[in-house]
Amino acid sequence: IKVVQDAMAMINKMELRPNVEYIAFSTVCCDEVVRQNRQARVSLLCDASNCNVADFVQRGYTGIDIHINGLWQVVPPCVPTARAMGLEINSWTISHEDGIKLAVDNGVDFLTTDEPEYAMQVIANICKK
Repeated sequence: IKVVQDAMAMINKMELRPNVEYIAFSTVCCDEVVRQNRQARVSLLCDASNCNVADFVQRGYTGIDIHINGLWQVVPPCVPTARAMGLEINSWTISHEDGIKLAVDNGVDFLTTDEPEYAMQVIANICKK
């Protein structure tokens, strides 16, 4: 929790609070961010084993962050449920065409990639169709 407190103190001191989104693997860290700032945009990195969307909403999280391999496993229940409950969906790290298409086809809001120019080309081609 100290690392979250220190990071948030620095963010507040630098007046960056409205521009920061928080992403963590730990519910403890995400919970601390929400405790300190109820308006914070907070996403938990999750996979098929811990994608409890109703719990995330109750905790005050605003999104889920799914590894591309996890997306293959959890698309049926997790992504549509998250969407219906108003959560934003990010998938990471997607650097190949099949993964980008999977993310777009399943309504992912954001994707993290090592190849941003390539990803934008793929997305542009998908949108043309």
